[in-house]
Amino acid sequence: MAPRARVPGAAGSCWESHGSYSREEVETFLDMLGLIVFIVAVIALAAGVTALVVKISPTKDKKAAKQQAQA
Repeated sequence: MAPRARVPGAAGSCWESHGSYSREEVETFLDMLGLIVFIVAVIALAAGVTALVVKISPTKDKKAAKQQAQA
């Protein structure tokens, strides 16, 4: 949509220039927000996979692992 031409002295022309937002600024903000959400999701996925691997991976010697855990 093309921006309107401002006509000096026209009714309502004063409020049209104030209080509006830049679509580029909003798009940049949403892009940044999306990037942050993506980074958080990747870190959470990596942490979840790491926890799962640690939980299901076998130990070399279960008795030695239990003794070290109790000590």
